Amino acid sequence: KKQERERKQLEHLNKYRENLRKFWGQASKRLGRLIKNEKELAERTSKRLDKAAANGKDVTALRAKLRDAQKLIADAEQVLKDTAAKVEEALKGTDTKVIFAKIRELQKGVLEKVKAAHAALVDVIKGTKGLGGGTPTPTPTPTPTPTPTS
Repeated sequence: KKQERERKQLEHLNKYRENLRKFWGQASKRLGRLIKNEKELAERTSKRLDKAAANGKDVTALRAKLRDAQKLIADAEQVLKDTAAKVEEALKGTDTKVIFAKIRELQKGVLEKVKAAHAALVDVIKGTKGLGGGTPTPTPTPTPTPTPTS
């Protein structure tokens, strides 16, 4: 009986580990998409800054902020890669609650990095408001109103 119970516990633990691997796979895929989107946003912002600089605007401070944001994005990407090994290490444990808590903690750590990168990008984007990236819009010339003659 004892061997049967231990075998069932081991089966349950292995099934739980598989489910957690699947959970982490989905979570890392979502986090990877978030990081990819942040990279694309940084690229579009960089192009907007290029356009503003071509129009004679001073964008040096915004470029420095953008570089900082891109560094945060790269850090978030590296943390995501490093976290995969930590998840496998956590899955070697036997207490299911501790394993799940550790994986959630790792996931939240990556998410915080992504949020910090996004906040930095938003700061840069707010700075681009009012720079005017495109061609200046021509102001309409006033048309003379005919004066009535009596």
